[in-house]
Amino acid sequence: LAGTLCPNPVLADGLRFDEVVGNRFALITSSPLSDEQRNQLRSRGAVVLFAAPGSEFDGWLRKGRASAAIVRPDRVVMQAGHSVEAICRAVPEFDGVESTNEHVGHRSM
Repeated sequence: LAGTLCPNPVLADGLRFDEVVGNRFALITSSPLSDEQRNQLRSRGAVVLFAAPGSEFDGWLRKGRASAAIVRPDRVVMQAGHSVEAICRAVPEFDGVESTNEHVGHRSM
């Protein structure tokens, strides 16, 4: 997945991925995160989206043989893999322009 464009699906609330993320990094994961990981990502300015089973993001991660992916603000995948812990550590600190919608912990359809 690294180096490829991230899909822009409609999420459970009817908004597209781009609308939710704005100009920030995103972590898309099909694995649960600890409170510590969520807080760490939030402090770095990242948006977290959970890829619900059967969702477009879940299929995308499975096809890419990953359980988590970091998506840059330009929507290119920076890194992907199976170690959610390693992927969380790799998310850089970033002060991007936030979307008008705050969806930390958002779920995909």
